[in-house]
Amino acid sequence: MVAREIAGVLLLGLAAVCTQLMVIFSTVIGRLKVPYYSCTGFSNLLMACGLLVFILAVGKKTRYESLTKDKAKWVFARGLMGAAAAVFSLAAVAAGAPIGDSSALGTVNIIVACLLGKFVLGEPLGILQIISMVITVIGGILITKPESIFGGSSSTSTPWGGYALALASGISSGFLFIVSRKMQDVSTLVVTTSVTAQEGSAFLILVLAGFFKEPAIGKTLEQEPLRVLLCIAGLLLLIFGSAAAISAGSTMCPAAASSTVFVFTSMTFGYIAQSLVTRKSPDARCHHIDWSSTHGPGSDSHVCAQERKVC
Repeated sequence: MVAREIAGVLLLGLAAVCTQLMVIFSTVIGRLKVPYYSCTGFSNLLMACGLLVFILAVGKKTRYESLTKDKAKWVFARGLMGAAAAVFSLAAVAAGAPIGDSSALGTVNIIVACLLGKFVLGEPLGILQIISMVITVIGGILITKPESIFGGSSSTSTPWGGYALALASGISSGFLFIVSRKMQDVSTLVVTTSVTAQEGSAFLILVLAGFFKEPAIGKTLEQEPLRVLLCIAGLLLLIFGSAAAISAGSTMCPAAASSTVFVFTSMTFGYIAQSLVTRKSPDARCHHIDWSSTHGPGSDSHVCAQERKVC
């Protein structure tokens, strides 16, 4: 039992690392003038199709046929929560919430996972877990230095809509870990197929709806086919590492431990990577970014933290 939980912790750490690498990769893709959100959507759908074909080709069709209605409901819910966490996180920033504030509010997933794990799943919630939960949430707020708490540049009006979406992202992430505990006997490949199918669809729908302003992927593919294909290949590896690892790892650990490990690893690796890549310490991370490539012209802003995504 202990060995299983240790394996789950390691898988969740891997998932967090892959998620942060996707954040770093998004900046690289942006500099290459490749449509990141379109590539992410197509990569997710390609992964879902590939997993489906693989399962059917190797004679694992029973993995789908053996799903009861109750299990299928949780598999769908797992994919929905993963897609919702990603979409709400991006929508929060688009609605005007500073990324630092959005990241701090997103740590609510630990509280949601701990409380629901206790009262819905009946998982133990000891004093050490409560202390860990409180320290992680406080640490997340202090590290990201949300402008609403620490001051700094702010708009003339408070973006309450953006804050609400950031909270929705954190809550979705918390529910994700609870739902995963309901599928301990479901194949990780089946769960990952649900996640990637729904998340890919969500990204492409947002792109088609004009939520993200980026070059058309068809035109970019004609002009720079090798560049686009290499980006998609890299995304495929990171998406599978993130989605599969979190799907498997979250079934091996209590929900409280899953959310805590994921958030802690994400923050730690994110700021280490930031220091190495940008050569700036977390205290000096404030920089100017032109968001016109994703949110339209005239929306430049100062941001003070990296954007984070849960698969």
